[in-house]
Amino acid sequence: MRRSVRRAVWIGIAGALLGAGVAGCAQVRTELGEEPTASLRAKGNAAFSEGRYGDALRAFRAIAEEYPESAHARFDIGRTLLAAGDPLGASEELMVAHRRRPWVGEYTDLLGEALYQAGRKDTLFEMLRREAARSDNAADHLRLARFARRDGALDEAISAYERAAALSGERDLTALLELADLYRELGDRAREIETLARVIASQPGHPAASARLRALGEVPGPTLAIEGSNG
Repeated sequence: MRRSVRRAVWIGIAGALLGAGVAGCAQVRTELGEEPTASLRAKGNAAFSEGRYGDALRAFRAIAEEYPESAHARFDIGRTLLAAGDPLGASEELMVAHRRRPWVGEYTDLLGEALYQAGRKDTLFEMLRREAARSDNAADHLRLARFARRDGALDEAISAYERAAALSGERDLTALLELADLYRELGDRAREIETLARVIASQPGHPAASARLRALGEVPGPTLAIEGSNG
């Protein structure tokens, strides 16, 4: 009885690993016979890095055919199609990977890029807004801010940057620094200074923010930091 239970547990673990795309010892049937999954994936990655996208696709598709539930296999196919100049095909594959592993930021990032390049902006922003509203975490708001900024939706970008900054607090100042970049692009010197002052209020002496403030003719000292903390 114990042996049966133990065997069932290991079968469940193995299934979970296959679904996550980490079946290192499993075999995949290819045109040349069976080959270990890890070896085939390594060949696919090598082909991808060398720009041999056709070879990479053959390797990744063989894995996906053997393990159709593997989110990582579909991600590999998607990233290869995107690199090969097929954002529409990439978006379909990456959508599957994202549905299976919605918490993996790398999948969401690349899906967003594929949707944007494919011109599927309605689908993109519907997804980004939904996920930011659902999770209300800094990473999802920052992703929304970046795509909105890129698409020229500046009010939405600023709002999303502000929400990401509020959620990050002093732990991560990426959202504030990117917001300052946006204000610089817009030629809004006053708001750029105000945003950089908020950075040094959180991290006094922050090198990048201090250098930019000096270039703007400001002294990144305690007085400016106090003004930033009140911003």
